[in-house]
Amino acid sequence: MITKRQELDWLEKIQAAHRVLIRESVNDFEDNSPEARSRRMQHARADVKFFCKTYLPQYFTDDFATFHDDMIHLMEQRDSSFSVISAPREHAKSTLRMGYMIHQGCFDLRHYLILLSLNEKAAIGHLVPIKINFEENPRIKADFGQRQRAGWWEDGDFVWDQSRFRALGIDQSPRGTVFFNWRPDFIAPDDVETKKSTKNPDLCKERADYMKEEVFGALAQDGTLFWVGNWIRSRSALAMLIKESDKNPEIQGRIYRAITKMWGGRLLWPAHWTKKALKKRYRIMGSVSFMREYMSMDPEAGNEFPEDKIQYYKPSELKNKKGTRITYGDPAHKGTKKGHSNQSWITTEYVDGVWYVIHAFIKNTPLSRWIDHWFLIYKQYGGRGFFEAVGAQYNYTENFRPIANRMGLPAPMPRNVTQNKEDRIVDTLSPLIESGRIRFLKGNSDQDLLVEQLIYFGSPGMEKDGPDALEGCVRHTKSKGPQIIAVTDIEDDDEEDDF
Repeated sequence: MITKRQELDWLEKIQAAHRVLIRESVNDFEDNSPEARSRRMQHARADVKFFCKTYLPQYFTDDFATFHDDMIHLMEQRDSSFSVISAPREHAKSTLRMGYMIHQGCFDLRHYLILLSLNEKAAIGHLVPIKINFEENPRIKADFGQRQRAGWWEDGDFVWDQSRFRALGIDQSPRGTVFFNWRPDFIAPDDVETKKSTKNPDLCKERADYMKEEVFGALAQDGTLFWVGNWIRSRSALAMLIKESDKNPEIQGRIYRAITKMWGGRLLWPAHWTKKALKKRYRIMGSVSFMREYMSMDPEAGNEFPEDKIQYYKPSELKNKKGTRITYGDPAHKGTKKGHSNQSWITTEYVDGVWYVIHAFIKNTPLSRWIDHWFLIYKQYGGRGFFEAVGAQYNYTENFRPIANRMGLPAPMPRNVTQNKEDRIVDTLSPLIESGRIRFLKGNSDQDLLVEQLIYFGSPGMEKDGPDALEGCVRHTKSKGPQIIAVTDIEDDDEEDDF
């Protein structure tokens, strides 16, 4: 049982940590002349990012990212705005919200700001840095003075000039509360769900309804509900409301991912994260945790290919065996503005009723590189080659022909597909993976990414080009007569890793 003294010790430690951080990291301005002060404050009032960098340098050490601009835009909407955001860990989402709330208080732009958390204690913990910066930050004191309201300066409920800051737990409804004649005009839920709570679908539904009824219902007419959190499960209250935003334009839903496409997309916050650093997190945390914490995905989104059903093999298992080798490609249906998109080649060896994936190429790359890679695959592995062709993609045969003639190698054959992609992939691959009749080589070429695309098949933002090409390998193994070739040793591919 936690005693009152232990609770005070916990709070005092948080307060002390922020005081030390301010004293070590924030110096007074070199120029405190009236002219310099006026210029700073005028710029800071109009620019939240400038305010954060100038007055809170202890927290904002890296350059901002584009998604930070979007978050500020959503926080600035003042017409009964309802925003629900899933963002990856360690991407300054809570820190930016904290900086925004301090900005609003310094310039008296909001009058009643509520930080809502799983319980009041947790909410107070999130509110502490705001209070300590008003008390201790020399830059805030230099330009804004000391504006603590006498008699109203508690840890979970304090007033700075004409702005009230309050911490509430979700068991404390904000409805009906006022600060003088002001109703809450900025409510920010934070950590209101847990892994345990999101296992109960009824509780998730109740929490989503609570946000719409109790929390949004408490807002002033010019107020903002801004919920930014982590993706815990696809059936969480946060995920439910984000999905609801697709049909309800009054709810603004956002999903930010640490990197736009596994494993070769654009970083969400390149000033703070590198692809190498994210990949290290992935290796340490494991697939499921990383995808939830940094990519806002979880296997529950589709779950047609459960992770515990994925089977791997060792290269030695194929030595001196003979089988049917197929390579199937899935080109992008159309390029991006940069002229390229996701492309794939999957190569399988069918031996004794099992499809062994021996090579995977899944890249966000120009079409020319995708075409060139076919010839690299054929020179190393041989076998038959096909690629999915819809409409104008039949013309890709002309792109292969001159290279094939020059190198004296065959070109892959185009194959039209009419069945729905998602149904075709699931219907073909699911029973084979479930029974262990498709196996993968961990760490080889882009096979880890292929496995990710299977585990998270159907999740928003996850590509299907790898599973699509794998399905083509299976389909053409079944429909064509065997081509017997000796299987050579399979080694890890040394090709440059795009992630």
